[in-house]
Amino acid sequence: MSLRDDPDPEPPAARRRCLLIVEDEPDIAYFLAHWLERRGLRSVWAGSVHEAQQMLRDLVFIEAQVDGLLADYRLPDATGCRVVQAFMEEFPGLPVALMTAYHDIALSVWVRAHGIPLFRKPLELPELERWLAGPPAKPLSREGRARSGDIPRASLRALVGDYPPSRARREPPAAGSRVSSSDPREPAR
Repeated sequence: MSLRDDPDPEPPAARRRCLLIVEDEPDIAYFLAHWLERRGLRSVWAGSVHEAQQMLRDLVFIEAQVDGLLADYRLPDATGCRVVQAFMEEFPGLPVALMTAYHDIALSVWVRAHGIPLFRKPLELPELERWLAGPPAKPLSREGRARSGDIPRASLRALVGDYPPSRARREPPAAGSRVSSSDPREPAR
């Protein structure tokens, strides 16, 4: 008897959504896994960038379905941005987010440029729940997406402005002159 000949096939169970968590602190990872489980989501956990990249290769190889990624920014072997980029290449169109306990302007610019949510630790669970409750993402085909590193320079400038101000636009001081502050609140020297 084959599977096709089964006279009373059981309907397939509804697939639960699955989130990949990349977090080097076991306490935080276990807490998130338990919290997600209580909300009906499964999770898989990687503790480093290397482990997460290996897990991504395995997920792709076995054609597993994963529904999103939540990665810590500071990991022992690299930043979570590396995992986010690899995840976006393998699973384009699926939700990704980073979490961190640190304030880093470069990270803030990077997540803003890529449209990625950034959650601050300690995590605000209602904020995380709103992200999870967002509309389910549809994976894009690999051909229908841009590379994750493709950010037009004009878009980046619109995000961060011209900071620091370009020195190329300033006139150099004349030989022998004193350089004074351009701040009108400071007294002239």
